[in-house]
Amino acid sequence: MYAVQVADQGLRSTAGGLLVATSWLAFGRSAVAVFIVLSGYCLMLPVVQSPARELRLTFWQFMARRARRILPPYYGALAVSIALILMVPSLQDASIGEWHKSFPAISIGSVASHLVLLHNYVPAYQYAIDHPLWSVATEWQIYFLFPLLVWIGRTYGDFRVVTASVAITAALSMFIVSAWPDHNPWPPQFVGLFGFGMACAAWSFPREIDAKRLNSRRWGRSAALLLTAGAASNLVFATTNERIPDLLIGAGIGCALVFLTDAMVRGRRLFTLRVLELRPLIELGRFSYSLYLLHAPMLALFFLLARHWGLGTVKFQLFILGVALPATVGVSYLFFLVFERPFLNPHTSTIRVAAPSLARTPSRQASASNAGAGVWLRCLPR
Repeated sequence: MYAVQVADQGLRSTAGGLLVATSWLAFGRSAVAVFIVLSGYCLMLPVVQSPARELRLTFWQFMARRARRILPPYYGALAVSIALILMVPSLQDASIGEWHKSFPAISIGSVASHLVLLHNYVPAYQYAIDHPLWSVATEWQIYFLFPLLVWIGRTYGDFRVVTASVAITAALSMFIVSAWPDHNPWPPQFVGLFGFGMACAAWSFPREIDAKRLNSRRWGRSAALLLTAGAASNLVFATTNERIPDLLIGAGIGCALVFLTDAMVRGRRLFTLRVLELRPLIELGRFSYSLYLLHAPMLALFFLLARHWGLGTVKFQLFILGVALPATVGVSYLFFLVFERPFLNPHTSTIRVAAPSLARTPSRQASASNAGAGVWLRCLPR
């Protein structure tokens, strides 16, 4: 509704200027694709560290670790969202921006499907209660495929991880089209992106037997091209559920990971690495999962407050940027302290992998304790 008012006033107005200045936030729709690729990449690092390139945990040990990592904050956010909806009846107003996706919110079906993390398969409940939670269910379900994809990579080669995940993506797509022809409750492209992230970790640290000198420039050019195309497609498909932006952005992030990891292993201090290693970004990243889980209900509350006060377009934008956003970050940090930090792995491990791109001898090691590795190899907590 406020975007319409800005359009009416023109982009040269103060409101229009603020809209342009914050338009980059629209690329947040690709956050899930970025996270899925990073997840596959980070979970694969201990595998490439293993001499046999295998998962050193049993299936149930692996799933128990993943449950400890992501489920306590998930259930915490679910409980907080339900409590807020019950305590603040106005939150059931479906006209609150993106929050309308969360309605109808509370029912036996919506709560039950969220508790078992299957709501993303049910069109009526996919976005209910707290709409970003659909992606947690998606990530959780992909974890069940991880050991299989690791075995495929170890047995048939790293590229087969990509082809297998793409095949699973195609099968899921055909199933969804036949089951829900007018709905997309389970975006299957994320299986392919997860597998691509796994393969990128393997390509970053190839086995000695098939190691080749990594063409860093080619990976860098590919990343730049894909990310640029992804940004353009985000603008073109801004009002649709088209999957192309996710695929382009996710593939670009995977290529960037290979490029930046190679730079780190070689001791090159690229500007991008220096930016990503800034202390504020690292600290924000520590509780970014909590921030993701809580941002929707928190911003909906502030939207209600702004509307209750009758704030105009400019004041509304300033209120959201200057008050709602910092408050949401602060509350998310408190949420992190209660629901996330107690379940994190207290031990910081160091990933050590052979760096054949630097030398063929196994004694040459790339360590996560090196400068620049904190972002790319210490993908903790796992």
